[in-house]
Amino acid sequence: MYMSSSTADVTVTDGRFKASSFHPFMAWGGTLTVNNAEMETGTYCIVSSNSNVTVNGGQYTFSNSTGYPAVFSFSTGSNVTLNDVTATSTEAVVSAANCTVTVNGGKFQTTGTKSCFVNSAANLTINKGSTTDGTFASERASCINNKWGLVEINGGTITSGADCTIENRGSLRMNDGTVASTNPDAAVIDCTGNYGGTWINGGTIKGGQDGILLKDLGSSEVTLTQATFENNANDVHLGDGQKIDIKKTFTGTATILTDDPSRGRHITLENEDLSYQNKLKLISRNSFIIFNFQFMASKIKLINNLDNKQYSQIVLKISQSIMSILRILTSINGARFDKLVLFCKYSSILHLIRSHETKAPSSVLQ
Repeated sequence: MYMSSSTADVTVTDGRFKASSFHPFMAWGGTLTVNNAEMETGTYCIVSSNSNVTVNGGQYTFSNSTGYPAVFSFSTGSNVTLNDVTATSTEAVVSAANCTVTVNGGKFQTTGTKSCFVNSAANLTINKGSTTDGTFASERASCINNKWGLVEINGGTITSGADCTIENRGSLRMNDGTVASTNPDAAVIDCTGNYGGTWINGGTIKGGQDGILLKDLGSSEVTLTQATFENNANDVHLGDGQKIDIKKTFTGTATILTDDPSRGRHITLENEDLSYQNKLKLISRNSFIIFNFQFMASKIKLINNLDNKQYSQIVLKISQSIMSILRILTSINGARFDKLVLFCKYSSILHLIRSHETKAPSSVLQ
């Protein structure tokens, strides 16, 4: 079927379609609705541009590539909704470019080396459906390959056995749902490069070597407001020079690995409430490091209150041992430190304090 008129309005209900070299549905304008169809093709089942497309239920199988590598291909100007659709493919399931696609539930699976979702400068939203929660799995490629697009995850379970489950080279907002890896050496969410911001606002991230991997972000920012991490070796892996902003709404536990721990890290700008920083449950994966941000913020604040002579004395003592600095800060300022909550090489501590002489910083990861 070929549609080219902007006023066309076509609804197809039920039916079985099989094609080897032609696309069953081509929509270059108008509105197309497909209900509970069964399609098996070696081409696109549905291809559209500048159209409104709704697919309700049904089963779609892509079994043989003839140069059209996806079950569904949506391009410029299309507005697409897929509701509780089942699709299996040796290639991609959804290829979207410069359009808007909303996926509500369903079951997508790719058995080859292509992603379920190839999102190129498009807006992709994944939600729970009305009859299915939504499961999306790729065997040998990332499940979501986001290239300069915006991906929003509000539900469903997204898995992959490849090097990463979400290859984020754009903007990502995860509000709910589960993103998981079946490969224990993988990154669950791979944010590499300066392509856009990432906001983790909820949901579960599990099963990888790295839950969230951050590398070469440039001016792109990553914000963690809430999430549950499960069975990752490192929940957050900060590459050289990378940062993550952890908001006070985060109440979970996270392990953090840094590739260059001696440089220090600002990991939250929420520094007006030290009780919040004390409640942060962050565990270092670097040797010789334990976190307690109330201690770190208090220590810097105390140092800022010293005069130059006292400060010089403190710096001299820091170079001897961590226990020395704890004793001296307590004796000069009357502060109480009930536990030794930070231990690392004295050179790193010295560098940290000298770099923050003039102002009390946000929480710092060393």
